[in-house]
Amino acid sequence: MLELSQRQSNLIDQGNFSELLQLIAQKQRVLDHLSELSQMFGGIVTFWKSVRDQLGSDLRAQCQQIIDESERILAASMSLEQQGTAVLSQRRDETQIRLKEIGDVSSTLPISGGHGHAPRPRFLDVSR
Repeated sequence: MLELSQRQSNLIDQGNFSELLQLIAQKQRVLDHLSELSQMFGGIVTFWKSVRDQLGSDLRAQCQQIIDESERILAASMSLEQQGTAVLSQRRDETQIRLKEIGDVSSTLPISGGHGHAPRPRFLDVSR
C-alpha cells in the first residue's frame, strides 16, 4: 500500500492524471481486499490483547515489532495521501481562479461588429 501511495504521489507531482486514475483503481482493489480481510479477521486486535501476555517475551517482542512496522507504514501512507489531497485541492482551486479570470477577461472584450452590439447574422438572400 505504501508503494502505491508513493507512486500516486509521483504521478500527482508529474501531473500524469491518466496513469493516476489507473493507480487509484488499483488502490481501490487493494483496499477492498483489505476490507474483506478485516471482516474475516476483525477480532484479531481483541485476540492479540487476550493472548499477548501468555506468549514468551521473544515471541511477544517479534509480534510487537511487526505491529509497530505496520503502523509506521500505515502512517507514512496516510501522510502521502494527505499531501496528495492538498496538492490536488490546490491545483483545483488555482484552476477555478484561472477560469474565472479568463471568463472575466472575455466578458470585457468588445463585441465584434462595432457599437457594442452583437453582430447581426447574415443570411444569403437568394431572391436578389
